[in-house]
Amino acid sequence: MIALADKYYLIAPDYPGFGFSDFPDIGAFEYSFENISAYIDSFTEAINLQSFTICLHDYGCPVGLRIDETINSHEWLSDVRVVSLLVALDG
Repeated sequence: MIALADKYYLIAPDYPGFGFSDFPDIGAFEYSFENISAYIDSFTEAINLQSFTICLHDYGCPVGLRIDETINSHEWLSDVRVVSLLVALDG
């Protein structure tokens, strides 16, 4: 990401329960790809992203592909890049 930072504005949010983010209680948050995708979709709306490219890597691939399905209706997503792919159709 550092190599891209001089040309692009980069945003790398943590998923709930990952990285440095809080770990919501399982009873309060459903840890599914669909729910995490909806969470990130809400994040993009909250920070008012108008157009963006997503880069998918590892666990982010199933989340990002679902975001692609959701956000295409918003016409905000300009491109999808895949670095390495973990495909999970369920979950």
